Amino acid sequence: MENKPAQEAEKRWLLLQLWGLDTPITALCWSVACAALMQITMITAGPLLLVSVSVWFAVIFFRLSDALKNGQAWQGDFYRSNLAPLVLLLFGVGMATVWMLFFRVGRNVLDYAWLPLLLLLAGRTLRRIRLQSVGLLMQSTAFAMFCALPSFYFSFSLSPLHMLTTGPVWYLGILFFLTARERERLRAGRAASQEAVVSTITLLMLLTATLISSVTAPMFERTLCVTVAIGAGCLQGFSRISHLLPHHVALALSWLTMALPAALGIILYAPRSW
Repeated sequence: MENKPAQEAEKRWLLLQLWGLDTPITALCWSVACAALMQITMITAGPLLLVSVSVWFAVIFFRLSDALKNGQAWQGDFYRSNLAPLVLLLFGVGMATVWMLFFRVGRNVLDYAWLPLLLLLAGRTLRRIRLQSVGLLMQSTAFAMFCALPSFYFSFSLSPLHMLTTGPVWYLGILFFLTARERERLRAGRAASQEAVVSTITLLMLLTATLISSVTAPMFERTLCVTVAIGAGCLQGFSRISHLLPHHVALALSWLTMALPAALGIILYAPRSW
């Protein structure tokens, strides 16, 4: 009985994450940042909303799948106990997404979605066969490509395969990968010892690459590179203070920390005409 108030407080902190809302918020922020910094002036709200809703659908679908297949899945009891309403919600959101795709946005967006979808499914498969890091990197890269998808779709000059040759997309994928690893550490309750050293070295390499690209890359990529560099600094700061926060608070703030650099990039670098 003494632990019940603490458990309720923890649930309240994790409520946004349990319902999968923190990830689409981050996806929306980065989608808007990509469009603003790439100066895509023709973009509409439809593709941005489509990306956010699709990310939410994938997050909840995979969590329900993991909860049903693995009794030790993160917060599996919550997802199993709320299975019926979540399945109904998934169905409704899925149908609304399909309607939006074909009648509001246009099926041509699928030409840009096949590559991140392929990476996402490949990453899930690799994680099932114990290639955790490789699978997580592929999933994180897919997430970054989804965030950049509306900008590439409305650029009218960049093909879907350009996502494979655009540096900031890969930098963003690596940033999301490091964030996901930090989240997995927090979920498992592991101490930040050797993992912190590896993450810090990788972040320094990412920071160096983004800063070099900010002066050598094509003009439309430069401010996006700087924004990813800001994200690397935010992640490093978060990893430094996360051990000072209660476990559930740090976990609740993890993805939202990645929304901050996107917002800063929009404020600092978005052109006034956008």
